[in-house]
Amino acid sequence: MFKKIFSLSLAIILVFSFGYKVFAADLNSQLDSKKNDIQQIEDKIQQLEQEINQKQSEQVTLKNQITIIDTEIDKTKAQIQKTQAEIQRTNLEIEKLRSEIDLKKKEIAKQKLVLGEYIRLIYEYDQVSPIEILFGYNSFSQFLDQLDNLETLENKGQKTLDQVQKIKVEMESNKKDLDSKAKDLANLDDQLSFEKEELSGRKEGKENLLAQTEDKEEEFQALLVKAKEEQDAANNEIYAIEQQIRNQQQDNPTQDNWQDVGGAELGWPINPVQGISAYFMDSSYYSFWGIQHYAIDIPAPQGTPMHAPADGYVAKYSDAGLGYSYILLYHGNGLSTVFGHASACYVAEGSNVKRGDVIGLSGGMPGTRGAGWMTTGPHLHFEVRINGNPVDPMKYLK
Repeated sequence: MFKKIFSLSLAIILVFSFGYKVFAADLNSQLDSKKNDIQQIEDKIQQLEQEINQKQSEQVTLKNQITIIDTEIDKTKAQIQKTQAEIQRTNLEIEKLRSEIDLKKKEIAKQKLVLGEYIRLIYEYDQVSPIEILFGYNSFSQFLDQLDNLETLENKGQKTLDQVQKIKVEMESNKKDLDSKAKDLANLDDQLSFEKEELSGRKEGKENLLAQTEDKEEEFQALLVKAKEEQDAANNEIYAIEQQIRNQQQDNPTQDNWQDVGGAELGWPINPVQGISAYFMDSSYYSFWGIQHYAIDIPAPQGTPMHAPADGYVAKYSDAGLGYSYILLYHGNGLSTVFGHASACYVAEGSNVKRGDVIGLSGGMPGTRGAGWMTTGPHLHFEVRINGNPVDPMKYLK
């Protein structure tokens, strides 16, 4: 009897499993195809980055700047395509996980039926005494065979129970993976929105640059000269303000005070969803613009809220109109931070801020308030200074 039960259950599970395997094979094929699509887009993005790097090593001209902006636009379009493909891939992975969970639920239900039948048969055996069973058979050997069958039933029942427990563990693991994929999908949706805003900003920045220069090289070069002068003036002003603050507070430790404790723990002023577009003392930045880069550039849509990386107070808000605007925060012990290309400031000079407070909005789109002209697209120019001297922000961010 137990053989018939086991064989029938196994047949049902195998039929269902076969259907799932066909479905899973189709999903895996789609996943492989999407993976290849993503790889091709990544190769295209890498090629565009190489083209941008090449152009940035050449002389700064209006034509070259427009070419870089156009290539950045193409790169952003490719990033959007990649994110859309990753969303599609994640949806397929979610569908696969849900199917696996559904399969395991059905396997558990079927195994429970088999287990229930085993338990029923064992119970029936238990209700009959060995003497009754003995006299129910023609020979003693048949009686022993029936006892062996009972032991086999118990073993099969235990194995089925173990199998149910194993499937439950696997199903819980699938559910955790499903929750993780759902979070990945939400992050990808946010990233896609960011990239679309970035694309719009880059296109608008190109239009602003062409309108401001009237498509004339001499006008563009004049803007560059003015931008360099603004940058130098801002650096001098920041150093002077910090020196004045330290003199007033009689607080002038050496830089080693921070290094001894492994650097200050600063929060990110903007979530670096798109990574870092230019690093501290970036050689490519110097070769293109002709000045040192005392910051990191964090790509962000125009008007992204900027957060105080630590407690402190607002030492300066420099509003340069369409020129280079910045916010300077002083955090004590010689540490300060600078937010460049600020398109808006929400805090008053001399006011206190707490870590995480929104202090203003990012900018960087050419031709917009606070951006200046030494920029190719929306981003935050973020500096960390100790005793007035710029240091690598990456050593202090956490």
